[in-house]
Amino acid sequence: MCDFENGFILCSCKEKKTSKEVLKTDKLEYIWELRTVKKTEWAVGRARLPSSDIGKGLESEWVLLNLEDRNCFDFDYTPKEGDNLVIYPSSNRYYNDFLSYLSFIYTDNKWIEDFYDEIAHLTKQDNKGVLKITNYLDKSKTK
Repeated sequence: MCDFENGFILCSCKEKKTSKEVLKTDKLEYIWELRTVKKTEWAVGRARLPSSDIGKGLESEWVLLNLEDRNCFDFDYTPKEGDNLVIYPSSNRYYNDFLSYLSFIYTDNKWIEDFYDEIAHLTKQDNKGVLKITNYLDKSKTK
């Protein structure tokens, strides 16, 4: 059974764990980050592409459906053009250590599956938190 099949909330939990504390727990957590581009420059190199599935029911298509259907954030947030939502397992430790991750960019008033490569796009973290499982399921939207 998928952990997130009934939806999720992007929790901006105030209790902060250090990366060492997260790594010591047996429970895998999923971290989200909101990022914005600070500087773009021409560069050549290789960037790690996002995945379409990072496990536990977190597939890019499912996340996009949730983002389109409702406000998944637990704080007052209105997406701005170019905002980047990144989701990754806590086992990756840091944003730049992604082994697998999902990435979405807000463009033309909707979230799309896309990413900023950290070679040509210098980004800044604006907010961060943990994905929490919810029991949200709008029966009218299911087939």
